Amino acid sequence: MTFHGVWSYRHADANPRDLRLALSLPDKAGIYDDFRFVVDGVDLAPRLRPKDGLVATTVPVKPGQTVALEIAYRSRGMEEWIYKPTNEVGQIEDFDLRMTTDFRAIDFPKLTMSPTKKVATASGYELEWTFARLVAGYGIGMVMPTHVQPGDLAAHMSFSAPISLGLFLVFIYVITLLRRIDIHPINFLFVAAAFFSFNLLFGYTADRLPVEAAFLISSVVSVGLVASYLRLVVGSRFAHSRGGHRAASLPGGLLDSALLRRVHRPQHHPARDPDSVFS
Repeated sequence: MTFHGVWSYRHADANPRDLRLALSLPDKAGIYDDFRFVVDGVDLAPRLRPKDGLVATTVPVKPGQTVALEIAYRSRGMEEWIYKPTNEVGQIEDFDLRMTTDFRAIDFPKLTMSPTKKVATASGYELEWTFARLVAGYGIGMVMPTHVQPGDLAAHMSFSAPISLGLFLVFIYVITLLRRIDIHPINFLFVAAAFFSFNLLFGYTADRLPVEAAFLISSVVSVGLVASYLRLVVGSRFAHSRGGHRAASLPGGLLDSALLRRVHRPQHHPARDPDSVFS
């Protein structure tokens, strides 16, 4: 992430004062490369030392004097970036912030303002926040798109496995009871093992293969084991029309449940543009 900002201050007081210029870094333990803190054309960054995530200096100002401040840096982030024009509800004039993304799945953190202008580019969006005189306490930010973590996803799916397995066994038991098919309890144990092979195989392959490929391979193996075992115990027609079909539908439910808990975090967007979120 590359940041570059320019501010100006005009001293309207009739008496000379000391002006304090401060920057609160987004992350106290973050990495900021090519950091610049330029005041009236002089880069003060080499002699400034951050303290508790704050970079600050004091300059004397005279009545009518205008001070220009320029700050720039390059950094890295994992979740979100937020810029707050004021600490609380405040006023700022001639505000113009432009953001260029190299991704299309844009989203905004809670308690942030949506852009006043949005233009699609080949790789992402150009967003602009422009205000003549802004009075607000909200900030401006961007949520970085994240990939599904396979280990965390596999753990959540394994946690939900007993529920899906119980529903699957109840389904098989009810169908065999209605059709007067006698299945020994030990056979239910082998069917459960075949069904649970999906979670075991997915847990081992999700870290080594793409999530989609690991899910597909695990589903095919699990459905194949369930259908082949039921074919030997009950018959081909029942195995293919009931057991295999039901076993194929439950891994998808496992994935949906895990993704809803892991990926879709509840967000509150008080000033969201209806067209601001894309999937």
